[in-house]
Amino acid sequence: MCGRYKLHRSDKSALAKRFGVRVEDIPDFADEMDNAPGSWRTVVATQDGERTMLGMRWGFQMEIQGKSRLVFNTKAEGVLNSPLWKARFAKDRCIVPASAFFEWKKVNGKTGPKFEITVPGQSEFGLAGLWGAWTNPKTKIAEKTFSIFTTEPKSAMQAFHNRQPVILDPAEYEEWLSPTDRSPVHLLRVLPDERMHIAPVEPAKAVQPVPITGNLFE
Repeated sequence: MCGRYKLHRSDKSALAKRFGVRVEDIPDFADEMDNAPGSWRTVVATQDGERTMLGMRWGFQMEIQGKSRLVFNTKAEGVLNSPLWKARFAKDRCIVPASAFFEWKKVNGKTGPKFEITVPGQSEFGLAGLWGAWTNPKTKIAEKTFSIFTTEPKSAMQAFHNRQPVILDPAEYEEWLSPTDRSPVHLLRVLPDERMHIAPVEPAKAVQPVPITGNLFE
């Protein structure tokens, strides 16, 4: 799964060039060092025919089996037939910029050391996502929300979880964001192990993952 990631935004020019947006469209916030579900984050999407960066809430608040759940990951498998995601996948795909994502390795069945996963040669890379509108029932205000695609991991990531986020190649950004009659489901694949770098994070800095249920918008 993908439940924590970070994004360095100190060099706006480099970030704008990497994701094909205007510098002035990048929100003037500090680096995002510990992004968690339910928080307000930066996403690349197409709006009014233009690629731009937008602020969005990470996670769709949904009623599932009578309970309110925060759904912040979307399974790549079966997305074309999913009643939850099919319509959004057809027209509301987005890219979630990240400098790294984090996983925790289980030790004796318990959450253990925290690891950072990066893509060498890409100071920022793009996670495949989709987005949509959600109306906060408390404030009655419409908010944009997004989720991150996950798929079955290759050998390296299997040591951490049975899911891993889908990382797009920069050459795929245009196809991923462009409206098309042929949904780019073929891009929902695993980045090869050799293109990722996994390193332990100092234990003193470890943060436990947030639970995936409950209302984080209150």
